[in-house]
Amino acid sequence: MIHIENKEKVVFIENTIIRDGLEKEFERLPLDFEYPLFGYFIVIEDIKELEQSIILKYGNTNNTIRPDNDNIEMIEKFNGYSQIVCIQSADFGVSLFVSDRIATYEQLVKLFEI
Repeated sequence: MIHIENKEKVVFIENTIIRDGLEKEFERLPLDFEYPLFGYFIVIEDIKELEQSIILKYGNTNNTIRPDNDNIEMIEKFNGYSQIVCIQSADFGVSLFVSDRIATYEQLVKLFEI
């Protein structure tokens, strides 16, 4: 699991599809978005990471994500990866990036029962 602490860390992601997706998401963030204070991105490297609680590095409320957690808002499918959007509080969210090589969209929907 790789916590993306800032935009500069994206270049170190080996999977080019995930790296491109992260770059696009950084471009989409509003100018007043304080990254990672308001939210951040995590790259999942193994399906087992999603089967247990994920401890967040940032955020001050409900600092874990679990498969049985209600804070998972949606799973969005892209070309080659999926993005799991988790809202931790009214002003903090996390997106998990999962390559299709690790888990397909269908597997993620089943795991998180969305």
